[in-house]
Amino acid sequence: MGKLSYDANFLKLYPELSPTPLQLEEDLEQLKVLENGDKMKIIKVDHDAHGVDTPEDVEKIKSLMRERE
Repeated sequence: MGKLSYDANFLKLYPELSPTPLQLEEDLEQLKVLENGDKMKIIKVDHDAHGVDTPEDVEKIKSLMRERE
């Protein structure tokens, strides 16, 4: 399974992007980004990637980072 990552500046703009027909039909946020003219870059990594979608996820990541230090 892949993970998407957006920088903080883009996340401030994302809510202002207009919904697009394909995004609404397919329910994929990536289509909203692409159809509004923004670019996406995919980077292959050789390690597990962990999503950070909630405050609880932030705490999990902090704990993982402490374990690796």
